[in-house]
Amino acid sequence: MTLVFVDDARARDFQPFAMTRPCCELRAGALLVRQRWEKATGEATIGFIGAPHLLDFDEAGAAQSVSGPIPAGTILVNSRCAVGLAELDLGATSWICHGKLAAVRLAEATDHASIQRDGDRLESFAGHGQAVEIEGTWLDQVWDLVRHLPALLSSDIPHVAEWTDQDPTSNLTTLGAHPVFIESGATIEPFVVLDATSGPVLVRQGAKVQSFTRLVGPCLRRPLTRPHRSLVHRLCTFGLSPRHYKGAEP
Repeated sequence: MTLVFVDDARARDFQPFAMTRPCCELRAGALLVRQRWEKATGEATIGFIGAPHLLDFDEAGAAQSVSGPIPAGTILVNSRCAVGLAELDLGATSWICHGKLAAVRLAEATDHASIQRDGDRLESFAGHGQAVEIEGTWLDQVWDLVRHLPALLSSDIPHVAEWTDQDPTSNLTTLGAHPVFIESGATIEPFVVLDATSGPVLVRQGAKVQSFTRLVGPCLRRPLTRPHRSLVHRLCTFGLSPRHYKGAEP
């Protein structure tokens, strides 16, 4: 099985991001929407169906525009659903998130033109098989990427931390009851405060937190970032570049 992401009319209006990339390549919480579904299903992405001006979208590691036949068994995903990171039941034929169809497995082969003719509505391809409820967050407006960030990060960070080796935190200065995770290979200098009062904190492999820095959760610090003598407030996810809601690094 493979994944194909479908940008509906609302996703295609997520300006200004929709001018340059499909919705599945936007970061929702700790991961891109595409990466969230890949982690939850264990399946690979073969591409997306989106606006005509994205037909030539080409970015390293990202989904590309699909053309031609889409085989039976492929899972069509509404790109606006930021699925939870728990493992999904792959025995289902459709997946419902908060009462709305988030994904459907194709019972027979189709093509991208047929999906576009049906207005990118997955309901047209839902059969009569088993439908299951899943956890997730709907992105109804482009600002929901920020509005839902606190809840998404708080939920995502413990899952992301399970996928890697962690260093002990007993020798670090931590505050609050939420968990603090330091991946093996991250560098935490002396006199750093990790404040997990409002949410969890994760510092990823390759990141360096310099002395006299305070990280306030929920916060995810990615590789190659080096805060120096700063207060990094909650609701932050910092990546390889300033483009916090884009990029290929999970």
